[in-house]
Parts: sequence; C-alpha cells; structure tokens
Amino acid sequence: MMYCKRCGKLHTNEASQCENCGKNLYKIDKLNTPSYLVTACGFERSSIEGALKDNNIVFLEKPEKNETGANAITGSYSENHRILVPFQAYAKAREIISGLGMEADCSASDETFESEIESLKVTDPGQVAGEPSKKLTAVMMFVFLLIIMAAVFFTDGIMEWIKQLLS
Repeated sequence: MMYCKRCGKLHTNEASQCENCGKNLYKIDKLNTPSYLVTACGFERSSIEGALKDNNIVFLEKPEKNETGANAITGSYSENHRILVPFQAYAKAREIISGLGMEADCSASDETFESEIESLKVTDPGQVAGEPSKKLTAVMMFVFLLIIMAAVFFTDGIMEWIKQLLS
C-alpha cells in the first residue's frame, strides 16, 4: 500500500503520484504512518473525535485551509479539518466512522489492511512499542554492572593510596 507524505491519503494502486495533491507516493514502512481518514467540520468533526477517543485511537487534525477571518466569527469547528490516524488503526477507525454514517476516503478491503499490517509487524513486540529488545537489555545490564564494579575497585584503590600517604 502506498501513501502520500503531504496529505496522508492511502493508495491501493501502483500509481506513482497522489490523486489528491500530485506529490510522489511512498510505500508504507511503519505501523504509525499518519493516514488520511476523512475531512470533516462542525458536528461531524466533534462526533468523529469523540468516537475515536472512546475507542482509544490516536488521531491528528490538520486544517484544510487557513480561514482565520471565518474562525474569529464562527469558531474553529466551522472549518474543515483533515483527520489522520495511525496506519495500524486505520481499518478500525474506518469501521467507527462508518457506524457514524460517514465514509473513509480509501476503498481498500479489510483483508488488504490486515495483510499490510502483518507484513509491517516486527518479530519482537517490544520494538513496536519503542522498548529495547531483551538482548539489548541484557547487554545494558552487563555494562551497568561493569561500571559499578569499576567504581568500587577504583574507590578501593584510592582509599589504599590515601592510607599509604597518611602512614
């Protein structure tokens, strides 16, 4: 699956440029790649935000256009915002907004998303969450113990040297 780094729109075809903004497309390589879900404003936007929050889905909002004059009069909820979600949560977010009576922009099947997500998953689940692997943790513990031992031996050596100077 391909995506546009500028607008976040997902593409299932092998196109090299985004249909939305004309920028180059890139292969999704991370589970947390921001993916365009839908554009909404007003009540729809607040409904989507609430539903995503209720389902613990992180999202990002980007204003479509900078309408500062209109916002001063009507408030920021009157302008269109592009809502982006992490790629790994896209299928669930699409299902949530479908329940609200809205459609996501990407027409890929759930199987496409599931297979793409499976191919991106790392064998060590700790690495996805940003935690170090077990091997790295063991090496770090060993280095820490070596530093402690060196500090103890160095302190003992200094104490012996001070005793010799005083006697």
